[in-house]
Parts: sequence; structure tokens; C-alpha cells
Amino acid sequence: MDIAAKNINDLEISNVVFKNKDVYKGISEKNLDAIILDLPEPWKALKHAARPLKNGGFLVAYLPTIIQVIEFVENTRKNKNFIFIKTIELIERPWFVDGRKVRPMSNIIGHTAFMTFVRKV
Repeated sequence: MDIAAKNINDLEISNVVFKNKDVYKGISEKNLDAIILDLPEPWKALKHAARPLKNGGFLVAYLPTIIQVIEFVENTRKNKNFIFIKTIELIERPWFVDGRKVRPMSNIIGHTAFMTFVRKV
């Protein structure tokens, strides 16, 4: 959360509020545009995320494994308050750059994670 807050500050974005709470127990805020989760089991927060989000609001889950993505999407599809939008992969891949010679580095072990976007309906 500290890194995200620093990034928001560096970008001079003023309409973001960070809260560090246990969303598995509930969310007391109302009329939210988005909820971003970085949790091991974000599907357990679905029952609490619908009420505080505006219609059309986004619930985004950052997930390091595809197994977590599957579980989150399956649970989202069972919940009438949300629709699944998409999952994107975030992969880090170093590149070789030397003048006009540009290509991905070979023989690398990359790191990946996923972001899954759902919307309140």
C-alpha cells in the first residue's frame, strides 16, 4: 500500500483514498467507484464488495497465480451482483536495446501475475 500511495503521489493524482482494512469482515464505505484487492482469497470479499460499489463500479483483483484467477472468476460468475470483464497477464520480460538492435532477452525466467476486472451490475 505504501508503494501504491507513493505512485499516486508521484503522479499527482488527488482523488484516490487508501484504506487498509480486513474486507473479509466487511466494507463500511459507500458509493465507491472501485475496489482494488491484493488478497490471497479475494472471492471471499465478493459478498461485502457489492453494497459499497456504485452500479458500474469496478472490483479489481491482483492475483499471482492462475489458480486464484480461476477461483475468483468462478465465484464472480455465481454472484448476480457482478459480471466478469477480463483477466490480463502482467509479465516482466527484459529487453536488449543497442541502437536499432532491439529484442527480448533470451533464456530468461519471467515473473508473471494477473489482474482480473469485474463490474457491479
